[in-house]
Amino acid sequence: MSRKNRTSLFRNRIWAYYNSISNGGNKTHFWRTLTKDEWEYLFYGRKEAADKCAPATVGGVHGLVLIPDVPTDTTSLPFVSGMSGGWNQNVYTKTQWLRMEKMGAVFLPAAGERYDGTKVRDCGATGNYWTVYTANRPKTAYYMHFSTQSPDITITAKFYGFSVRPVFP
Repeated sequence: MSRKNRTSLFRNRIWAYYNSISNGGNKTHFWRTLTKDEWEYLFYGRKEAADKCAPATVGGVHGLVLIPDVPTDTTSLPFVSGMSGGWNQNVYTKTQWLRMEKMGAVFLPAAGERYDGTKVRDCGATGNYWTVYTANRPKTAYYMHFSTQSPDITITAKFYGFSVRPVFP
């Protein structure tokens, strides 16, 4: 395969290369992706933010749990906040997780990343979620990253295949 064909094939596998996130045209009542500022609020800006997220395993899948500011029921299932306990800090069956969802919790799977257009790596070890904003250079964008350590919002090249977490306003 020629270099030109390989490059074209590679670009076609890069979601962000052709699909900028526009948040439903910034119209109300459309699914959208969180902004950099919204991710930062969730992890750093809200009152006791560090107590409202933690690594977890849900139905055998590693990820990050976010608890709402005012959970509807805090007695149903235990939730251990903070990042020090790793994936075994909060372990839920699928049935238990449904109860957590009713409480308002959100689960972000550690889906890894697509790096070179063909391979997925770090699945079950890290989570990477795009934000809406392009960074100060046209080929870079902000994303939220987590593992069993504190989440971070940073910049990287758009050619990575990261997850997108849509929300409904």
